[in-house]
Amino acid sequence: MDADSAFPAHGVGGKRRDFIPFLSGGGGALVMAPIELKSGNIAASQAVDQLRAGAAFADRLSRGEDDANCQPILFHGKKIHRRQRAVLAQEKVNFR
Repeated sequence: MDADSAFPAHGVGGKRRDFIPFLSGGGGALVMAPIELKSGNIAASQAVDQLRAGAAFADRLSRGEDDANCQPILFHGKKIHRRQRAVLAQEKVNFR
């Protein structure tokens, strides 16, 4: 799903991630993967906020799927500064 198109269609504002693939996992479980694509210098807290918003949106779309899972992914085109990696290591993206 292209979040730039889907969020307005569902009346959701705020931070967006680039894509949210929906897959069928083991045993038929629904797996959602909010993906954030970054390049250059990144602010880890901003990337985490966008992934959190993706997880919240995935939760909204998967209501009624008791065995749904969410696996947020951050892709970066270059080396992430060690301070930003430390921030990423401390932050959590919760799902349900």
